[in-house]
Amino acid sequence: MYQLVLQLPSLAVDYDDLIAIEDELADALESSANVDGHDFGQNEGNIFIFTNNPEHTLETVLSLLRGRSCESDATVAYRTVGGEEYTVMWPDGYKGRFSIA
Repeated sequence: MYQLVLQLPSLAVDYDDLIAIEDELADALESSANVDGHDFGQNEGNIFIFTNNPEHTLETVLSLLRGRSCESDATVAYRTVGGEEYTVMWPDGYKGRFSIA
């Protein structure tokens, strides 16, 4: 099991946008993954998703973000549940260190 995190800067989305994205993801992912909540603050919003297949979940996340024209603002990373190090899946070529504020 993995925890996938969708992170968006607060300059790109406000709290209501984040909640709308979270709700749309819950509907789109149905039984393939479990949207587990969000946090918003420190200049970013995060949506947390539990999944057995991060790659498949990423496809759904990016499809939804493209529909909202905000995929270029997003960072998506995952880690094993209980793990500490995140692996960034999006954007391609990401060089920074992923963290949750």
